[in-house]
Formats: sequence, structure tokens, C-alpha cells
Amino acid sequence: MILPVGEFRFGIVASDEILSLLALFFSIDNDDQEPAAYQCSIGSCENNLFTVEIGGVAKFTKIPRAQILSAVVECLITAYRRFGSQTVVRAAAVVWQNQPILITGGDHSGKSSLAAWLVKCGFAHQADQYVLIDHKTKRATGILTPLALKFPSVRTIVSWPDFRELPSVESEQGFYIRSNPEWRPFETSLIVGMVIDLDYVEGSSMSIVPIAPSTNALESSNSDTLPTVANPGSLGNVHDILADVPSLKLQYGSFDQLDGKLELLIQMALELELDNEAFSKFIA
Repeated sequence: MILPVGEFRFGIVASDEILSLLALFFSIDNDDQEPAAYQCSIGSCENNLFTVEIGGVAKFTKIPRAQILSAVVECLITAYRRFGSQTVVRAAAVVWQNQPILITGGDHSGKSSLAAWLVKCGFAHQADQYVLIDHKTKRATGILTPLALKFPSVRTIVSWPDFRELPSVESEQGFYIRSNPEWRPFETSLIVGMVIDLDYVEGSSMSIVPIAPSTNALESSNSDTLPTVANPGSLGNVHDILADVPSLKLQYGSFDQLDGKLELLIQMALELELDNEAFSKFIA
């Protein structure tokens, strides 16, 4: 099985049962005849547990079936950091009018949940956890992996019509849900249109604060939003690329607070083609 990620080909060797599970949740290219740059193997052990090896070295041992998806994602990113040519940014991403909106934030900040809500509002889905930034073309390519939705927001999300019938598997903290192919943008590599730095606090009031052009979202106070760098020296390129991109810090406590506000703000900012300075004045 081959998972194509940008210019990179990641191979997976496993039983037919596990490959069938992965095929439900990942973008698989069964016609790809190019050799894989790196490969992981998934084997079973006692008590219905599994071992995941990458490059012949065990990276995960005796994990339950529910953790296989997250283990494959981590192995994929580990391999890309070593062999890929672009910068890996930890972010979810949706697309409006061919412009990706990167959603950054730390663990449990709600990146996947906000991406799911924006998909419900008509945005295309580009990535759930990681995005590749090409510093030469200034374009973002999403790594399309399952939506890692956590409790309690996942209970609301799976009740939305677009999400009810999608393949899902329970995880330790919620559910992995397949990204519907119909949600995907027509193009895979696009110039970033906006960055949202997210701080989800259940029950809190909503606030939208512009991020000054001198400190873009990847340099914000939340250190977990800093990108993981695939090649040395490329971090500065990413900051340069995103320095003038409209950026905001968002806090909210429920999806109801966002309805009719956030999606319209994003759409207006992108359609007006505001730079970050004009965008800061626009929402101040």
C-alpha cells in the first residue's frame, strides 16, 4: 500500500485486514508504481495487540487496534521529516476559494473540531493534523489523514448530517472519522490565505483578536504552534511566507458562538484580499 504525500511515497506492509482498515481512512493510490521512499510494517502480537516498525525499528509495541491510525500518522511524519523536501507545519487546514486556512494550536486545542465545523459551513477539507509548506512556491499541501475528533465535541460533530454515515473507529480520546473525498479542494497545492491560532476552552466566551504583522501565528505565545522543520534552515522561510497572511487568535466555548460570525469573517477577508495589517484593522 502506498500513501502519497507531496512528492513523497510512504509504503505500508500489513495484513489484508489492517490494510482494509487503513484504506477506509487514508488517501491511497493503488495505481502508484513508484517505489516507496520509506516503509512501515504493522504486525500482530499476543492479545490482539500490534507492533509498528519503521525502517526495521520498532516504533510502537503492543498497541491496541484503536491506536494503529495515529501510529501510522506519526510514522509518516517521522519519515517525511527525514526525507521530504518541504517544511512540516502542525496544523489543520480547510480551503475557501482556493485559499487554505491553517488552524494552529497545541494538543486538545480543537483544531480538528474547528476544521469539521468549517467543513459543515461549506469549506473544503485539506488536512487534519499536518500541512507541508513549500518555501520556494509559497504553497501549502495538506496531508490528508483521518479527523482525530475528541470528546466532548465529537458527540456534536457526529450528529451533523455530513458526518453521520462516514467510516469511524473509536480512539482513546474520541473517534477517528474519515475525511469525505467530496470535501477535498480541486487543487492540492495552494497559497495560504489565512492563519487561525486556536485556544478552545469549553464554556468560555468567544473572542477574535488580530495577530500583529510583526508576530505571525507561528510565532505566537503558544509554543506548540511552532512548526516542525523537515530541512534545516527552512523555518525562517515559513515565517517569511506567512508574515503578511491575515492571522487571528480565536477562543470559543461552543459551536453556537461561531455560527454566522467566523465563517463570514473568513470569507470577507479572503474575498477582499486583505493583507495582515489591513485585516488587523478590519477586525479590531
